[in-house]
Amino acid sequence: MKMKKEKEIKESGDLAIVPFEPKYSGPFRALNAEWISTYFKMEDKDYQSFDTFKTISK
Repeated sequence: MKMKKEKEIKESGDLAIVPFEPKYSGPFRALNAEWISTYFKMEDKDYQSFDTFKTISK
């Protein structure tokens, strides 16, 4: 049943909100770094916050 529901979500084009898990920390960091780099400049405090987040999320 769960697989059917996931398939329906994918096919509908809807966005699924899922709880954060440590396995998402890499993609989360990459997405945010790209966003910051596009509109701003990455600074030391940005890198530090990513490192802190990685530690907290484990």
